[in-house]
Amino acid sequence: MQIASNVVLLSDYVPEAQNKIEQLEKQNVEFLKILRQVESEVNKKQIKVRAVFEKIMQEDTISLFSTLTYCEQARSERSKIEKENLDGHLTKLNSYIVFCNDIAANGSDVDICRIFNE
Repeated sequence: MQIASNVVLLSDYVPEAQNKIEQLEKQNVEFLKILRQVESEVNKKQIKVRAVFEKIMQEDTISLFSTLTYCEQARSERSKIEKENLDGHLTKLNSYIVFCNDIAANGSDVDICRIFNE
């Protein structure tokens, strides 16, 4: 009869065990629901962060290209001015060379001495 009384005692635990299983299943369902919500929030945040990051990158790229364009224009302007100055000096140098060759070829001794002192 000990077996029968043990069966009665153990039978009392069956509904409790079934309740625990149901609670565990409900907790798992609730956990998965919360997990999916968190995943959704993470995805939403990631989309927002990506949008902000892309905007910043676009602004930085525009700023960089603007700076590069400014540098290019400034360098071009300086080169233009320097070239104009060098062209002016080259014109004067060539004129002086022609003048010296003309004096050396056609000038009198007095002209050559006078120019030499200048």
